[in-house]
Amino acid sequence: MNILAVCRGAPGLGRVAPALALTAAIAATREVTVTWASYRAGARFLAGLGRDVTDLGSPDGLFIDSVAPQALRVVDLARDADLVVIDGEFFLPVTLAHLDVRSSTWPTRTTWKDLRTPSGGSTGGCWATATR
Repeated sequence: MNILAVCRGAPGLGRVAPALALTAAIAATREVTVTWASYRAGARFLAGLGRDVTDLGSPDGLFIDSVAPQALRVVDLARDADLVVIDGEFFLPVTLAHLDVRSSTWPTRTTWKDLRTPSGGSTGGCWATATR
């Protein structure tokens, strides 16, 4: 399974650490290849861990805007993924769903789900889709 994990990279690592744990939990149950996309501290931290990371470059604002170059790069990276995990970048799920991002092996509809904690609370903006 190919996973693309897109994490907000600043300030700090508050969105990278949960995605590391989530992908590790998935890797404990099946064989996975994780490709990371982040920026600033997130990209530097992941690279320091030896992870396959694409540095998206710093967004102009607090988040990656839905039409920013970083969002378009994520669209390209997502085409090769079986699962896309987005943590802390609130505009990207809407962007990918709006563009109906899928490869020839993706289903005809892409479903984005807000991951919730068992108590029903939000995970703080972690979204995922199974694409195959």
